[in-house]
Amino acid sequence: SNGITVKDTTPPTVPVVTDEGDYVYSATTLSFSWTSVPGTAQYVYKIGTSKESSDVTGGMVGAGVLNITRSDLKLVVGKTYYFTVIAISGAGPITRGYSDGIKVGVEKKKTVSPPPAAPKKS
Repeated sequence: SNGITVKDTTPPTVPVVTDEGDYVYSATTLSFSWTSVPGTAQYVYKIGTSKESSDVTGGMVGAGVLNITRSDLKLVVGKTYYFTVIAISGAGPITRGYSDGIKVGVEKKKTVSPPPAAPKKS
């Protein structure tokens, strides 16, 4: 060895977190997924009203799990919720990713329009 140490400065892979779109029409269920991070032993996930927040819920799953659906939530219509996913290796946290937020909307009721009025006879 020549005594030169090469430090790996490659940034770790960030989990890309995806939710169901801009709106969800349920006050109890949220689903999200994320991309795999090499070297991960487990993932910690948080669901909250801001990034990094777990004010709704959170949990931990094994490295092979890349999506979560929770149907036991108490969500507020009009609020936006974020998912944070933290990849954990044996040595501790590697990296984290966030969703872009999903807002709980009001289910749109289908309106039945009346048939067009018959033309009036003059």
